[in-house]
Amino acid sequence: MVLHGLGFPDVERPSEVPLCDTLSDLPCTRAEFFKDLENNEYVWQPGQRAAYSDLGFILLGFALENITGMSYGETISQQISKPLNLSSVVGFKLEDVSKSILPIEGGSQWMERDFGNYAATAGLYATPDDLSRFVRGVLSHKLLTGPKTYTWLQPATFTSSLYSSVGMPWEIYRTKSLTPSARPVDVYTKSGDVGVYAAYIALIPEYDVGFTINAAGADAYITSRALLNEMTKIVVQSLDQLASSLVLAVDEGPGLKIQKWTCNGDSVLGAWQRLRAGGGQVDARIYPIGKDDRWRVVFEVVGNTSTSPFGDACYSWFQVDQFRYQGLPVDEIDFVIEDGRVKGLSVPGLRQTLAKTSSL
Repeated sequence: MVLHGLGFPDVERPSEVPLCDTLSDLPCTRAEFFKDLENNEYVWQPGQRAAYSDLGFILLGFALENITGMSYGETISQQISKPLNLSSVVGFKLEDVSKSILPIEGGSQWMERDFGNYAATAGLYATPDDLSRFVRGVLSHKLLTGPKTYTWLQPATFTSSLYSSVGMPWEIYRTKSLTPSARPVDVYTKSGDVGVYAAYIALIPEYDVGFTINAAGADAYITSRALLNEMTKIVVQSLDQLASSLVLAVDEGPGLKIQKWTCNGDSVLGAWQRLRAGGGQVDARIYPIGKDDRWRVVFEVVGNTSTSPFGDACYSWFQVDQFRYQGLPVDEIDFVIEDGRVKGLSVPGLRQTLAKTSSL
């Protein structure tokens, strides 16, 4: 025995432990499963702390069958596969493995295996396309209403780390290293692996996006985890740039014109229109103050006609440094200069840092 060679004692299996499920290729009967469960002490007391449990998912599968009067596979088919038009999620044992990916010799055993009681925790077959359809279905509220989806995408308990928590059934990771402002971003994931196969689904509610990962091979889980890290970096950093941007242009007017300005997906110019311009059109321009590469934003309301004798007077000088957020100015822009070239800019009030993507 391999384990005996590692120092484990050479002992016989207790007679009350059934030779099925995790101890052999034979599935336990439901009676054998519950008898074995009675012989096991719980790891933690209920509600005490987070602990992953295959047995928990198996019991949920049994409960679904009792509640619906259908097999677990039939419930998945009616409630998920058919509404989302999933082509491959049709059961828990593949009759035809000719189109399957068999990465190593003997890999077909994981495709032809009947997982029995473990179907609810490890027996679902799906293609990358179907996993993607599932994620899109969750985000577009095709399976649950918006409020139910938002309630589902929440932590149920926490771990000892500030950067990971546990949902139902989510493995939730929080990262602060992917945005210039170190803003925390939560990534809701669910992993799955058995034998030479591994998969991840990931949802990022802040951006309303998700992605899926499928891996096959001797190191499938390690590969899927590495891909999760890289995909999260690419998705968050790319979408963060799209959600926050400031577009400058040179025209016939003074200073540099702000053509577009967004922060976390919202229009800064639109917010200023509502707060200060009474909904009128705004011409926003930036001017250098002549020190430390700092510039000031000046907002002008345009298109207003006035018959007042002072209608053509300048009033924008009243507005300078009048809009602060949490103590810092929103109308200040600081350019980042390296080797005489603009590399980016920051807006102190918005805690916004943007990298330069093109030339004026």
